[in-house]
Amino acid sequence: TARMTFAKGKRYGIAYKTQFGEMLLDIFTKNLMIEEREDYIKITVDYNLELDSEVVSYCTISIECPENKD
Repeated sequence: TARMTFAKGKRYGIAYKTQFGEMLLDIFTKNLMIEEREDYIKITVDYNLELDSEVVSYCTISIECPENKD
């Protein structure tokens, strides 16, 4: 598990906990987009996951939240 923080153009260090121990990683946010409407919000984050200053993964996460009409 890990707590991830995103801010465009910023790098944050995280401690990624596994059953074998902890790994120290960096997250560099390349792009952060927020689309907000009256009944909908969408957040998209493009980021690099880095280990020892080397990119180990190019990642994208997208979260969409429609209005709850209940």
